[in-house]
Amino acid sequence: MKYTLISTIIMLFIIADIQAQTTELWGMTAYGGVDDIGLIYKTDTSGNQTIVYQWEKTNDAKSPEGDLLLATDGKLYGLARSGGVSNHGVLFEFNPNTGVYTKKIDFDGTNKGSSPYGSLIQASNGKLYGMTKSGGSSGLGTIFEYNISSGILTKKADFNGISMGSGPKGSLVQAGNLYSISK
Repeated sequence: MKYTLISTIIMLFIIADIQAQTTELWGMTAYGGVDDIGLIYKTDTSGNQTIVYQWEKTNDAKSPEGDLLLATDGKLYGLARSGGVSNHGVLFEFNPNTGVYTKKIDFDGTNKGSSPYGSLIQASNGKLYGMTKSGGSSGLGTIFEYNISSGILTKKADFNGISMGSGPKGSLVQAGNLYSISK
């Protein structure tokens, strides 16, 4: 019994040490990279940084915004405030296991909003939520929902300058309902 307890404790320390050595911190920058329009990087616990993806001057994302979100499907999701087919921004996915970047949504101005702002959150229903700083029916921003399973983005609300405010700041927070701050 005594040896079993001691070996269990030693094994827990070894597992904790192995996990601590393999932890990575992921982030992105709005500038930098080959075309100075942003990159995704990872940093290990020793401070060693590795660039894992760089945006290039195409009709893809430019100037990523906010934080990366590690979703329950194991992929990283984020927003870029410009780029995309009509230069209104994009929602993207990055698979940290394969290094594959995939643009998922092109924001279009009126229907989906423009200039995504802040970070995405994954709500208790498994869907991703975020905001745009402009666009929508009043041109003052939107709240949107992205379904990871179906790949469908749905505009949930339009900021209108009156009852809904305008130009949302920060990121959404879930506390029962979704909350944000607008000017």
